[in-house]
Amino acid sequence: MGGGYQGPTAGNQIVYNGPVGGSPATGWQVTADGTTPVTAYVVCAP
Repeated sequence: MGGGYQGPTAGNQIVYNGPVGGSPATGWQVTADGTTPVTAYVVCAP
């Protein structure tokens, strides 16, 4: 699993960008401390 995010950098500090849900991971999370939305992208493969 791999992922990342896209969003404006002005007004946002990315706090976490990584897999969640145990091992193996079941999702991807991006957490920001600002109010500007960010979009998370993830690719899953068996």
